[in-house]
Amino acid sequence: RSNSISDANARNRQQSDNGGVQPRYHSTFTKHYVAPALPKIELQTPPRSGIVPTNSTFDNKDIISPSVLKNNEEECLTFICGELPVTYTNDAKTIKQWLTEHLFDQECPTNHGFLGVDVESVPNAEWIRPKNPCMANRPATIQLSSAHAALVIHLTSPQNSQIIPTLASLLQDDLILKVGVGIDDDMLELYRWDNRLNCSSRFDIGGIGSTAKRNRIGLQKLAKALVGVEIPKTKRISRSDWSQVPLSEAQLIYAARDAWAGAAVMNNIHRMYRQMHIDVIAVMVMEKERPMIDVDVRARKRR
Repeated sequence: RSNSISDANARNRQQSDNGGVQPRYHSTFTKHYVAPALPKIELQTPPRSGIVPTNSTFDNKDIISPSVLKNNEEECLTFICGELPVTYTNDAKTIKQWLTEHLFDQECPTNHGFLGVDVESVPNAEWIRPKNPCMANRPATIQLSSAHAALVIHLTSPQNSQIIPTLASLLQDDLILKVGVGIDDDMLELYRWDNRLNCSSRFDIGGIGSTAKRNRIGLQKLAKALVGVEIPKTKRISRSDWSQVPLSEAQLIYAARDAWAGAAVMNNIHRMYRQMHIDVIAVMVMEKERPMIDVDVRARKRR
């Protein structure tokens, strides 16, 4: 489904004089994909006897919002039940253009914007031999998404010298809420790799619906509860080699939908519940969040 490619040819650098192989670098590229629509959740009420048939899709462990399911059944919005445009790039100009077009594309006018944010790294596992060793033990991609479109950024050298200032400006912008489950962990990974990526205005939606302070609701359950769709999750893709350039279409769809889910949850909350207006949440986050340097220190102490 790739429609346009600026330049996606990878280039191997020549071996050094001592015979060692230098890391592979990649020229600037931009690709466009379309992630297929997600299946809607249909809640089946359990029988009065309390016994759930084995062929029933009802799961009393899931958190389901009847109002969300009803809205989707009557008139499912395009951003929920439609396809998702995905831009895949390592080009700073493309990133800036995407942000200009999609950063404030939510329906209701607000003082703050929001983006779903997620990070993928090469797993530190014996069975993974990264195709690009220079990307081992560091973030390989960062995904940004509005409710209507997603951007997958591959952190390939030497394009990072143009990408990082653009990302740093976005992440440090207090007027843009960065949304995700366990977002502090993702942003800490970026910060430790390059301390210019010092993220503020982080909103961990994993706390929504949690009954205990340290518990977090998973992204799949939140998408079911507050968006009414099923997001497929497979360990085969999540633990794949994120250093390879280009990524496979399955990897891109997986990465894009993870970031999209955060934005879609935030969009529905903002749209359906006045007490959780984006501006109210943004002010609450700014009052209570710790700077990344403190998050880093506390994480090291816990280890």
